[in-house]
Amino acid sequence: MQITIFSVWMTILWSSILILIFYVLRKKLVLLDVCSVSGVLILYIFCIIRLMIPIELPWTKELWGGEIYNRVYDVVRYEVLSGINIYQMFGLIWMAGALFFFIKLTIRYIKLTKTLDRIHVIKDERAENVLTTVLKDKEKRPEIMKTSAVQIPCCVGAFHKRILIPEKEYSDEELHYIILHEHTHLKNNDVLTKLLINSICAVYWWNPLVYLLRKDMQQSLEIRCDGQVSKKMDSIFRSNYLAVMLAEFKDNCHADEFKKYHSSVMPLFEKHSEKLIERFQLVSDRKNGTSVKGNLVATAITICLLLASYSFVLQSKYDCPIEEIENDDISYSVNSDNSYITIRDGEYILHSGQREKVISEEAAQMMIEEGFLVIE
Repeated sequence: MQITIFSVWMTILWSSILILIFYVLRKKLVLLDVCSVSGVLILYIFCIIRLMIPIELPWTKELWGGEIYNRVYDVVRYEVLSGINIYQMFGLIWMAGALFFFIKLTIRYIKLTKTLDRIHVIKDERAENVLTTVLKDKEKRPEIMKTSAVQIPCCVGAFHKRILIPEKEYSDEELHYIILHEHTHLKNNDVLTKLLINSICAVYWWNPLVYLLRKDMQQSLEIRCDGQVSKKMDSIFRSNYLAVMLAEFKDNCHADEFKKYHSSVMPLFEKHSEKLIERFQLVSDRKNGTSVKGNLVATAITICLLLASYSFVLQSKYDCPIEEIENDDISYSVNSDNSYITIRDGEYILHSGQREKVISEEAAQMMIEEGFLVIE
């Protein structure tokens, strides 16, 4: 098991291609029909795991990538400074950028936590009662925070889970849909998933496809949440649920204080009308967020892709220059056609032409596997 420039390259290649394929299929709704939204999330999580583990396994086969592959490798290993190749320089820039963005992400999360601890919160008994009706037995109760610091209902916290509600009047039905939606996010650990994908974006900050993954994964989390919330609703309740989201969208098309903490917050909706329209369409079409069959299909696809992605790694290969091969009376060729091995007094002896040479047992076993004849 090892990490090389070739294994890192294969990780980037596999993940980038699959992200693009999954995104296109998901946008065309083909993938939703086959795998369901939760299945799509399984496939996206596979891409994240693949990006996190750029290794060669013991059973990984090394394959030659071809002449073009050799030429690309020649370019990236070109020495630009004393003892530093292009790929080494890129690696240093990569690590420096990853460290910068990861620290930035961490600081934002710490600032968000401190902000939540100091904002003014209003006690809302109605919201607490609605949350009680939403919770199932033995479910951990999140903290409800009604505050003027937000204009959009949202949830935060990977561990200390909180639901934030704007300081305005809601009907009991509106509160029910809002709290049910945000609690479903918390129950699914969507905030933690969002932090994970943002960490991946921090590491692969230079790859535009990881931002595409983040964008569509966030939308997929919302679609799954909508599907789970509306799964047992009839058409009237579905319409009411969508009406609440639409009303919030119309009232809150301006920025709020928590926009800068978007990487750690799950709002009721994204401020993009086309995303909201897609969610409306899927809820109206009764496309649920989960499916046992879809999860099984996605899991099977994931296992196959995982095995395939680690089954081989493309390597560069160069022929030995003919001019560097010595050809004199001392040098001679040894192969299974003109040589054989004998065992004498426990020693392995190589016979080639008129010459004999004692060789190690390990070398003898390798030559036997190559087809050399053994005479005892």
